[in-house]
Amino acid sequence: RNSCFIGSGVAAHYPTDDMLREYGIEAYYGQPLTTSDGEIIGLFTMMFCTPVSDRERVRQVFANLLGNAI
Repeated sequence: RNSCFIGSGVAAHYPTDDMLREYGIEAYYGQPLTTSDGEIIGLFTMMFCTPVSDRERVRQVFANLLGNAI
C-alpha cells in the first residue's frame, strides 16, 4: 500500500485540520500498517515541525521504528 509524504506546508493540504496549525506541523509521513494478508489494521504517522526534504531518510527512520516495535 502507498505511503503519504508531504515535505512542507502540510497544513495547506489539510486546511480544516486545526491540530496541524496548533502544533506547528510542517511535514508529514504516513504508512498503513497491514497484516501478512494485506488487511489494513492501522496507520503509522510521523509529523515534523520543520520541513523535510529527504523522503528516503524518513522512510528508513520509519522502518527502523517499526522494526524495533515488533
